Amino acid sequence: MLDVPVFRKSVKTEYGYEISPHKPLSYATLLSLMKVVSIITGVLQPTRAYYLRYGTGNEFNQSGDVSNAL
Repeated sequence: MLDVPVFRKSVKTEYGYEISPHKPLSYATLLSLMKVVSIITGVLQPTRAYYLRYGTGNEFNQSGDVSNAL
């Protein structure tokens, strides 16, 4: 799972569109999508990918389900 990107491109298949198993979404595309979501939800400042990554990592670290074992 370490090599699988969280945000992935959609790829066209013979059955329609599917999420690519290994192609990451470009930063520019992610940024524009996050801006649209911010506008739709009424957030004045658009969310940035750094804040999303930081906030998610912080929640993960604060979770009681995570151990310090390596």
